Amino acid sequence: ASCEQPEKSARYYAVEEGRKSGGQNWAPLVGNLLCQTCFHRFKAHGTLDKRTADAAESAPQAPGGIVGGVGKAAKCSYSGCARPTQSNLFHMVEANCKLGGHDWTSLEKSTLCDLCFNRFKKTGSLERPPDHIAASNDPDAKRCMYSGCRKPDKSSHYYLIEESKNSGGQDWSSLVGKVLCEACHRRYRTTGSLEGGLCAPKLTKEQQKCSYSECVRPTESSRFLMIEPETRAGGQDWSRLEGSVLCIACYQFYKKRG
Repeated sequence: ASCEQPEKSARYYAVEEGRKSGGQNWAPLVGNLLCQTCFHRFKAHGTLDKRTADAAESAPQAPGGIVGGVGKAAKCSYSGCARPTQSNLFHMVEANCKLGGHDWTSLEKSTLCDLCFNRFKKTGSLERPPDHIAASNDPDAKRCMYSGCRKPDKSSHYYLIEESKNSGGQDWSSLVGKVLCEACHRRYRTTGSLEGGLCAPKLTKEQQKCSYSECVRPTESSRFLMIEPETRAGGQDWSRLEGSVLCIACYQFYKKRG
């Protein structure tokens, strides 16, 4: 399968070992970089092929007693859902659903967004994790501690990072005890790094040039990233690149190989 617009995505995802998003098998894609559309297609359907994914959405029933792709007008039935109408995928819980080994009886005929559905599939509960609740109920904790966050006190949700946290298959040990806003938490859970996204240092047009002298296309990247003191992506030592600007290709290369 080939991507329809490989260089025009607003966001890209590096697939790393241990990824389990959507309950899919990501092993064949480890080391690859996916655009936002392809990432969410594989997360929802386990395939990069558009025709196969479209066919799965239009199927009357998906394996496991759920119906996928309920429709654009769908709304999550869980009253505590933070974004009940903004999911890329909705699931209708059918009778005798046994996914995750949990009892879905109380949710039969309910429609759940992808996030709530996977939360129940994983934990057997629709309630948000303790780290989210602890931070949200503490007025003093409603500020993102990531120094590069551009909107540290403007988030609708905050997360207190606790020991043994392993969301997204990432290593959260360096962030234990810290509070992250929703955007920074989601980015780290997805990429294993706090750099990038809305919290990345805003670069001027003149700064949008890759600092790596051997970069093939130093000014033609869809995205540029400034290396910050907190950069730890991929577990690499970024200290000698601090303050440098890298195109997304060089950034991902260094993240994987140092």
